Amino acid sequence: MIHAGCCGTTSVFVKVSAFLFLFAFGLLLLGFGTPLWSARGGQNEGLWERCTGSVCVSTPSDPLGDEGWFITVQVVVTIGLILGLVGVILSFITLCDVACVNKMAIRIAAIIHAFIPAALLLCGLFVYWIRGEIYFAVFYLGFSWGITLIAAIVFIVAGILLSIDIDRFRNKPVECDEATATCGTRLD
Repeated sequence: MIHAGCCGTTSVFVKVSAFLFLFAFGLLLLGFGTPLWSARGGQNEGLWERCTGSVCVSTPSDPLGDEGWFITVQVVVTIGLILGLVGVILSFITLCDVACVNKMAIRIAAIIHAFIPAALLLCGLFVYWIRGEIYFAVFYLGFSWGITLIAAIVFIVAGILLSIDIDRFRNKPVECDEATATCGTRLD
């Protein structure tokens, strides 16, 4: 399914996956920066702030910030955010750059930058969930935790679409001469 027009001759799979990369990254930014990962005892907690009412303190100044598991979650989700941004950039290079649209290495790098951030985010999310359940008597996962989970799932879907496109990319003709009805195949 190749359509000329918006973004050249890239496939629908590449176009949808680029949109999904951008959407997942937007959700991840929302979940990353808001203090709504969990609620307990009248407090809302995020990766970087803990709020009680309208008063917020940063998590490094709070005793929970010294817990190794919490710092690990912060680091893993931050690395996932950075790799997700690289995935967005790679997907848009594949989408818009005519010189790179036929490069298999960029497509594979974009796939890697879909699955690795998703895996890191899922690890961080589940560590936060499990340790929160162990560490606190009353613990409820919040909006930001859920948004980050959705972002990880959307990254996986974008990676799957790009993986499907690679198979289609390898087996489709590149140039067709309508006068002679001959087509070449991609070699890279």
